[in-house]
Amino acid sequence: MSDKRMKILVVEDEPLWRSMPAADLTSHGFDVQTAPNALSASRVVKDFDPDVLVVDIDLGEGANGLELVGALGRQDSTRGY
Repeated sequence: MSDKRMKILVVEDEPLWRSMPAADLTSHGFDVQTAPNALSASRVVKDFDPDVLVVDIDLGEGANGLELVGALGRQDSTRGY
């Protein structure tokens, strides 16, 4: 059995709503990173390579959560995942 913790990226523009689920998930043993917007999330994904994304739809200025997920999905499909 693997001891690898599941990695979760929480993307939310509101600091309180970003920190609350991150703290809860961390307390349950998950490896959690956060990002305040789609651009930052794209950068985190490259290094962190999360297993799960928790994404707000309305991320303020810039790309929204649906656009982020679509863009990340297109990146994965070009890698053959």
